[in-house]
Amino acid sequence: MKKIIITISLFLSLSYSPVSPVPEKEDGKKSAPQAPQNVEQPDINKPVPVKKPTGETITLYKEKLKKLGSKDAEGHFQLAQWCQEKGLGLEMKSQLRRTIRLKPNHAQARELLGYVKENNEWVLKEIASWERKNGLVKYYNTWILDGTGNQLKYTPTPDELEEKKKWIKSWVLRTEHYLIRTNTDPDSAFKLGKVMESLYQTFFDVFDETMTLTEPAQMLRINVFKDRRDYSSITLQQLGSVQGDGWFWPTDGVNTFVFGQTNLNLFHEGSHQLVYACMGINPMESPTLWLHEGLGEYFEAGKLENNRIRLGNINLENLTMLKGWLKQNTYIPLPQFLSLGKDQYMADPRTYAQGWGLAHFLMEYRNGQYRPNFLTYLDDSRTTGGRFEDFKKAFNGIDLLNMEREWKDYLLTLR
Repeated sequence: MKKIIITISLFLSLSYSPVSPVPEKEDGKKSAPQAPQNVEQPDINKPVPVKKPTGETITLYKEKLKKLGSKDAEGHFQLAQWCQEKGLGLEMKSQLRRTIRLKPNHAQARELLGYVKENNEWVLKEIASWERKNGLVKYYNTWILDGTGNQLKYTPTPDELEEKKKWIKSWVLRTEHYLIRTNTDPDSAFKLGKVMESLYQTFFDVFDETMTLTEPAQMLRINVFKDRRDYSSITLQQLGSVQGDGWFWPTDGVNTFVFGQTNLNLFHEGSHQLVYACMGINPMESPTLWLHEGLGEYFEAGKLENNRIRLGNINLENLTMLKGWLKQNTYIPLPQFLSLGKDQYMADPRTYAQGWGLAHFLMEYRNGQYRPNFLTYLDDSRTTGGRFEDFKKAFNGIDLLNMEREWKDYLLTLR
């Protein structure tokens, strides 16, 4: 499955438009909510500049972090309080997020992160204010915008469900971190929300403590069309052509459609979105495209289990191609691969599979032997651009020629 990151300005943005009040029918019942079209998104968290604290304080923080158990919610909360006292703002938020991932109803941690409890649900203050302003309809545990200024229990009729299949009238649902627009049925939309939240939580589980991620400045947009025809029609209007089964661009979010591999597409394109929004790594800056696509392929191979994505699975299609290139010695040598510009990367048919192979190796080889070095390189790429020189620095003291031999041998023995 080929994916694309859009490289041109999008001239017909899929924005959320203002909502008209919900009209009354003759029988006094409410009509279906109209699709919001330019609803201003809440600013849930101002972007925090990437700035690593230095000196004894950050060293002591890392020492304290190493001593904590992986399931010690209260220990992470106490470390967050210590970070607050020491002025380590990003580290404090990281530990608070870890606390609520382990203990979702930890009231003190939620409050320090800016949450309030409304309708027995934790929600950020800015979102709560925004929702009261724009109005919502509750569908299971997901809010649907309706523009009435009220929170209502709403059950759509068959005719209204049919009307919502038109993209202009589509559902817009809000989860904790996402705005999801779709012209599928609400049950499917709710499942999409669970998929995206699972991806979000997994991403933070893997990267947050090592890299101290930032929360997205706005809710993340996801557009899922009911079929390829709708997807192709809108994409053609926006891009002038249709390529692949999905795409991501910072201003327009993730775009895909319902088919047999929708979740895999969402894992792939959604990881691009999170690398950009939470790490600050631009998808179109050379040579960091390999990081976006390598991690995209790595996440795409994941499996949804218990509200998390199980990572480290083998992408058989990529592996089969890679084995052929490795046996024929026609793969791209790693120094050259890590130095490819975006145009070179997009033009070479070997790059997606090799990006998966390298990301998988660096994350999984010998129970993560090279994972700390890779995460250091990933973290440094936020400010350095992810050059090959930065890769060598992160792997200082490691024989890269030997590591490339290990990489080849590892992939050739995978099944």
